[in-house]
Amino acid sequence: MSEDPEARVGATARVRVVLVCMVDSIHSARWIEQFRDQRVDFVLFPSTPNRRVHARIRALIGSKAGGATVRIAPFRGLLSIPLWGADLLLGDRLRGALLLRIVRRFRPDYVHALELNHGGYVAGRAYIGRTSELPPLIATNWGSDIYWFRRYPRHERRIRSLLREARFYSAECSRDIALAIAYGFTGNAFDVSPNAGGFSSEQLARPLSKPSTRKAVAIKGYEGWVGRASIALQAVERTASSLAGYTIVVYSANAKTRRIATAVAARTGLDITVHRKKALSHQQMMELFANSRAYLGVSLSDGISTSLLEAMVSGCFPIQTGTSCADEWVVDGGTGMIVDVDDVPGIAEALRRALGDDQLVDRAAEINHGVAIARLDEGAIRRKSFRFYGLSSSDINSA
Repeated sequence: MSEDPEARVGATARVRVVLVCMVDSIHSARWIEQFRDQRVDFVLFPSTPNRRVHARIRALIGSKAGGATVRIAPFRGLLSIPLWGADLLLGDRLRGALLLRIVRRFRPDYVHALELNHGGYVAGRAYIGRTSELPPLIATNWGSDIYWFRRYPRHERRIRSLLREARFYSAECSRDIALAIAYGFTGNAFDVSPNAGGFSSEQLARPLSKPSTRKAVAIKGYEGWVGRASIALQAVERTASSLAGYTIVVYSANAKTRRIATAVAARTGLDITVHRKKALSHQQMMELFANSRAYLGVSLSDGISTSLLEAMVSGCFPIQTGTSCADEWVVDGGTGMIVDVDDVPGIAEALRRALGDDQLVDRAAEINHGVAIARLDEGAIRRKSFRFYGLSSSDINSA
């Protein structure tokens, strides 16, 4: 990154940030939590009409001596839903104007759109024709923001408009930095880093059982606009003979996934346990991966899958569709399997190989755990995040 945001903020000043984000999102909460003991004052501008504030964000609201402060802009409640609906027809002009008022009142050092297809579009609208008079705009790409939505003309226009206004950009994948440049971004990109943060030293140091001794398989249960748990379960059915004696755990499952899983279990006699979305805590998810031989995630689009990273940390063999950035983390056929989303026989064969090759999964666990220690340390990722707001390694509080 050629331009250093540290040049904007003095060594002892507090940093002021308007964060345009989903206030009900665990990902927003995790981002803000990284700064809990830092000299940052946040004002959150809700990017979606949900009236609920995530519990972990609520816990941060208020003043903390020597640490971050968090407030929510007065744009929430019953009126947010009709306003949001009307604004869809007006190209985010209403909320763009509201955001502009907040920015001018709060006078932040940065405006940060923490996701593109909601917060980014609103921020981009506020900045059109005013970029030179407003603080630098940071645009952070989540998951499928560019990779999936660029194929739709309306979204492509909004993405290009936002990227023309943004001074800084961040993404979880090198793929998405290249896409941002291709779609008109000319500013400065931060180093690639997982948006959900890293893993604690305790999590990274935890002894791993050999995956070859584990008798569970974890499956991401998303089924919807990009999630394809249905295809994963088709592959499971094809692999039924190899899965005898295993427990298949489907997590974050919606109603359709639950129906399909029940039907597959009835036809095959497999032991399939299904958990609804948000039914498992983060600790329970980590325990699931630590007890699973393999993880299977199938989707039409993704950034770096948090589940893939959790699997790597836990020694669980990852099988992930190539529509994510898995190729930036695992070696196909060596430390994981990268499969095509519409290739049910190929996905079934990858799962069958992971179940039948003890040496493969045990060796992959050793290598992936080393990659996790090198690239997913919580402290190192926090220090990368601090640079977004000009908090240098010489003047930040202890991480």
